[in-house]
Amino acid sequence: MPLPASMKSFILSIVTFVLLASPWLHAAGRAKIALLEFKDNHTRFTGLEEQLKRIGFKGVAAVPKITGKGFRPSRCDVLLVGSFALNNPIIRAWFRDEAASLRSFVAQGGVVLVFAQEADRWDIEPWLPEKAFLLRGRGSYGELGFVEASHPIFSMPNPISRDRLKKEWRGDGKWPGHTLSWWTFRKSRCSQVLAGQDERREEAWCVEMGWGDGRVVFFACTPDKIPGNQPEVTQKLCDDLLQNALTYAQSVINGKAHPLPEDVLIKDEEIDTPLYARRLSREEEIEFDRKVNETVDKGVGWLRKMQKEDGSWGSYKMIDRLYEAALTSLSLLSMLNSGVSKHDPAVGKGFEFLYDHPPKYTYEIGFTLMAMDAKAAPMYERFELAGMPLEKREKHEWSRELSGDERLYMEDLTELILSHHGKGGSWRYDLETSAMDISNGQFGILGLKAASRCGIKVPQGIWEKVLKYYLTYQSPNGPRVKLLEFKNFKENGLPEFYVTPAKARGWGYNHGFPPEPSGLRGSRANIGISCLVLCYEELVKLRSPVPVASKNRAELGEAIRDSLAWLTDYWAIETNPNGEKHYYYYYIYSLERVGSLLNRRFIGSHDWYREGAAYLMDKQQPDGSWSTQANEWGSNISNTSFALLFLKRSTPPPVVTIGR
Repeated sequence: MPLPASMKSFILSIVTFVLLASPWLHAAGRAKIALLEFKDNHTRFTGLEEQLKRIGFKGVAAVPKITGKGFRPSRCDVLLVGSFALNNPIIRAWFRDEAASLRSFVAQGGVVLVFAQEADRWDIEPWLPEKAFLLRGRGSYGELGFVEASHPIFSMPNPISRDRLKKEWRGDGKWPGHTLSWWTFRKSRCSQVLAGQDERREEAWCVEMGWGDGRVVFFACTPDKIPGNQPEVTQKLCDDLLQNALTYAQSVINGKAHPLPEDVLIKDEEIDTPLYARRLSREEEIEFDRKVNETVDKGVGWLRKMQKEDGSWGSYKMIDRLYEAALTSLSLLSMLNSGVSKHDPAVGKGFEFLYDHPPKYTYEIGFTLMAMDAKAAPMYERFELAGMPLEKREKHEWSRELSGDERLYMEDLTELILSHHGKGGSWRYDLETSAMDISNGQFGILGLKAASRCGIKVPQGIWEKVLKYYLTYQSPNGPRVKLLEFKNFKENGLPEFYVTPAKARGWGYNHGFPPEPSGLRGSRANIGISCLVLCYEELVKLRSPVPVASKNRAELGEAIRDSLAWLTDYWAIETNPNGEKHYYYYYIYSLERVGSLLNRRFIGSHDWYREGAAYLMDKQQPDGSWSTQANEWGSNISNTSFALLFLKRSTPPPVVTIGR
């Protein structure tokens, strides 16, 4: 029997009311959700698509469209990033490639929800506005504004308290809070930590950022990762959290986002304003230098305390190799570059130890030769060089003071490091059958360059082979990008740039292997640039015909430009870009070499030295050291030495320039 028209109208009114009154049903009907998730044999428990269906939402998988270059953020309202998405290099690359459109997507009211952000995997930060970062210490949440439990993510439509989280979660035992380190945010002034009733402000598990009309929310939890053996209560908890997050996303889309304080919202004009780019006043420069020098003095003071009675800084063991000279030569190099006199008793004791315990392996031979060069050089030579006009610098001669025994010692080490040289332009750890790699290679070149400055002859063929190696084994292809080159400072103190087309290319680690994109690292890009510049300078000085020919010089300039483009595209000052967090201090020292050797203030739009110095000054421990984190390579001594070498801009500027 057909329903009367009045009854039809009544039912239609009820349905309309429900749809309008229920936020999550409203979201299900209106919000376009795009899913970025990654599944393989190790991530079989992720299931955003299935979970969305379970709670009444529908999402479209974006990864296949990303692969086919057919997806833009503007095609959705909510971008949902699964907890294993960052395992996929295609997704990571997409975030970098779409940086500008992602920032615009949020500014125009879009929402990005990211689950399980962990510091060692999160390398897609470049898409966030740079004002998001204040470059501060890990885990410092105390200065952030904490949102009360009334925030929709905790309360609508499902109440979620910390007690409930701790009681009902039966996953990996790390939720809430323990998987989150968020080195990206560093006491961010444009975000709020959503921590429920966490009065101690120590365990943050959710961060909200806002600019324009949109929001970005990062979770240190994995509601899409529900192992099959979990109880129903855990699944319900995960479903409720995801439902709350999407309900809140819909409120943002509808222009009803939870209000964030004005001082933590990024204004539209600030979205692309680089940090540390403004020209400082003279007073600000003086204050900045004062803080740097104070930091350096504390670091040197700590190194002094770590010196042992025998004059060394201890030994370092890696696999089956005992490095007796490595930490001592590195410590001496950093102290001498930090202004400690070569006549200082601590320096004398350190070199006495090196004479009695000469280095055996490539890394420590390179550091020892560099320390000997620093000891023999005029103390303020590098600063004088940096201030010289180019025509005067090209006539500079390296003045060195070496005793007869010191020269013989350096000549022996030069022969030893040459014996570790393998085929082409690479080096081994030792004389044995160890594999060749570019990390050993850079310290081979740095050591030989130090020897050359001291007047010790190095075969011309070595420089030629290394130059050819880095030109040959750079990535043959890379994404086309626009490299920003510094032009001048505008009247308002901000820098002005021009654009140079480039391909983002770098180098792999192992000898001769064409690198895959996943094998490229910031430190390796720095190694390639440094070795090219150092070899070119030596060959020009020796009047070698190899790099002077215009073809080689043009190829060299292109290789450096493209590697700078890769560094810019993957830029990070707080970790080794696209790489391991436990090689950070090794990376930051390699970055200093590039900036100094190329005589650049900016890499892309980044004032590399001021950004790095600000981070290192904040990262320094109260005792003056830079400490080693869990699973981090190196030691407090090597970290502190690398940090000091960066802060003092220890690499001598080249006397021959390649140009831009």
